[in-house]
Amino acid sequence: MNTWYKLIKKYSWFRHIYNLKEIIKNSFIDDYNAENKVFVIGLNKTGTTTMEKVLKDLGYKLGNQADAELLTDYILKKRYIFLYKYIKTANAFQDLPFSLRNIYKLIYKKYPHAKYILTVRNDEMQWLNSLENFTKKRFESECKEKIDLDNILLEDMKKLNYRYKNMSYNNFRRIWHGDKNIIFSDTKLFDEEYCKYYYNKHIEEVKNFFQGKNNLLIINVEKKDSYKELCEFLDKKTLYDEFPHLNRTKI
Repeated sequence: MNTWYKLIKKYSWFRHIYNLKEIIKNSFIDDYNAENKVFVIGLNKTGTTTMEKVLKDLGYKLGNQADAELLTDYILKKRYIFLYKYIKTANAFQDLPFSLRNIYKLIYKKYPHAKYILTVRNDEMQWLNSLENFTKKRFESECKEKIDLDNILLEDMKKLNYRYKNMSYNNFRRIWHGDKNIIFSDTKLFDEEYCKYYYNKHIEEVKNFFQGKNNLLIINVEKKDSYKELCEFLDKKTLYDEFPHLNRTKI
């Protein structure tokens, strides 16, 4: 972890200085391989880490994930200039903030000829179980405590200190329950009905947006031949027979 990230983790307001520094720096660089951008727009826990590995192996330059995550707060506040400058630094992107619902619509305006990959799971419950268990592991690792997944509240996310204090809490508050009118700290984090809606709504919106376009691939990294489908979509030669599965969460 570099010095900036350490400072941001300890003093959250340092991220504003860092992000300002980065946006100024990125303003003066050429847009890296602008005609060959790839955006993975699936939700977190749909194989995004696996996609990162595969895209790197295929020769793509991936965006710095820590820098991308530090921009999420700005993007949720509609300060998109930070995102556009960041995209200039690489030609393949995944995870936050590209996993946010509807963010691809903004990116498409600037990169209509890029290739977009929607990663999915077998069904919404497999995704939810994976997300829940990933969150459970985070609490055990960061807080050294076990949690009751059935009763975890939005307020509990304040205990996590990922990139900076309250990052997880604020992101979940703005993203996770974004379709609800009133959000309280005692809102149940993993409400099954809402989570299923959230997962399926994202897929529906992506399909509708790209209807009639030829630059979207919907892929499940667990399916046989899905890796070959990806390479064909990207016009790349296959390097192995199937997807390597990374960051797998037991469900």
